[in-house]
Amino acid sequence: FRSDMKKINIVSIIISIIFVVILIFLVQYGFILCLTSLYEKLKLPIFSSFVTIGSFLLSMMSFLIIKTKETIFDSEKYEQTFLKHKKFNEKLLKYDPIRRLANTTFWAIVICYLTSFTTITLGSIQNLYVIYFCIFINMFSFVFVLSLVFTFKKLFNVWLSFTE
Repeated sequence: FRSDMKKINIVSIIISIIFVVILIFLVQYGFILCLTSLYEKLKLPIFSSFVTIGSFLLSMMSFLIIKTKETIFDSEKYEQTFLKHKKFNEKLLKYDPIRRLANTTFWAIVICYLTSFTTITLGSIQNLYVIYFCIFINMFSFVFVLSLVFTFKKLFNVWLSFTE
């Protein structure tokens, strides 16, 4: 999971930068005539969406972490696999993967709430560069949460293999 978390951050930043660069190009060449009025219309739905996503992740996090620990990390099958890998790397800790997932989920929650706050506060400023920044934050959060969903999918696949 460690490399997945780094990939999530890098991919989120790269996709967000690409999106904002394309948006700047579209605005400069007249394809999007009034970005400020468009963003003003989308500001409230973006705000409520990220508050909802953050709240859902917050409620899901505790359930997911506890159930995953009980089902996977406390199982005999995982213990055997862990001991095999521990022979090659003494620094391994038994609950590191679930700890990293909990940390990444926590940061996704924080990012969602910060995105909501930024959207409703800075998004009210009628400056094109501030709006570009807000859109960058929105895209970063969206891609970060979407990447986290794929990480959860991997975890569910592992979870199901341990319950069989």
